[in-house]
Amino acid sequence: MKGWQMSYEKVYAMSFSKIYPLLVAKAEKKGRTRDEVNEVICWLTGYSGEEIEKAVKESTAYGDFFKNAPCLNPDRRLIKGVVCGVRVEAVEEPLMRKSVILTSWLTSWRKEKRWRKSCGNRSENEEKQNMILETERLYMREMSQSDFGAICKILQDEETMYAYEGAFSDSEVREWIDRQISRYRRWGYGLWAVCIKETGELAGQCGLTMQQWKDREVLEIGYLFRREYWHKGYATESARACREYAFETLGADEVCSIIRDTNAASQKVALRNGMSAADMWTKHYRGVDMPHIRYTAVRGQKD
Repeated sequence: MKGWQMSYEKVYAMSFSKIYPLLVAKAEKKGRTRDEVNEVICWLTGYSGEEIEKAVKESTAYGDFFKNAPCLNPDRRLIKGVVCGVRVEAVEEPLMRKSVILTSWLTSWRKEKRWRKSCGNRSENEEKQNMILETERLYMREMSQSDFGAICKILQDEETMYAYEGAFSDSEVREWIDRQISRYRRWGYGLWAVCIKETGELAGQCGLTMQQWKDREVLEIGYLFRREYWHKGYATESARACREYAFETLGADEVCSIIRDTNAASQKVALRNGMSAADMWTKHYRGVDMPHIRYTAVRGQKD
């Protein structure tokens, strides 16, 4: 029996360990890799690479794989295409539509610009609604668990995370995203996803958080970017926008960036953001004493 003419029940009962190699084979015929297949699955379902491998090893039922997805990407509705003569958008059964979306993507495979436009990004109206800040080249929006794969590229990169004494685990990444979501609800701000206007690619994160400094809480501008987007001025551009937001929108009198004393690159960003070193304090994290410098800027001061 061919394609989606099979009963839904038979498809759902199939083992993910049997379907996954077929998905990889489809991708490899298009010159793609297993890692890229995982990237697509992560985007669609919110599973991490480790969780995908676990589903394969445990022979999870294909239906259960989708039913138990940690965070289905809301942008999946933007995916269009035809699989075995069936239009993706015409499939009404929810679980089957998710399966068809995945197969459609891997069968036709993405052309980079088309993928960014129809899959990797939200629609134009949704972006306008979710946008917090905008600069010449970037926009900032709230992050969600559907950004898990992109955030992993930051928080699970050893070189990027050297100031944190190492890369994060999958659970630590999810906790990081949940922490930002809690901050949005509590304060109305947190670390935001920084996206490139031209492509919609999530290049990093930057935003405002309340941080403990000695015996008080201070308003901090924080920033972390994927390594491939270093040395392009994105951190400075987004940090300056956050500084203006802190003063003009939040009415703050002072804003700061708290930076490990060995992190010269982030210190340069703070200086370019019109800040100057104010004081030092040693933080204790992952069993390590970490001296930090607090760079500050006050309302009305000239850069």
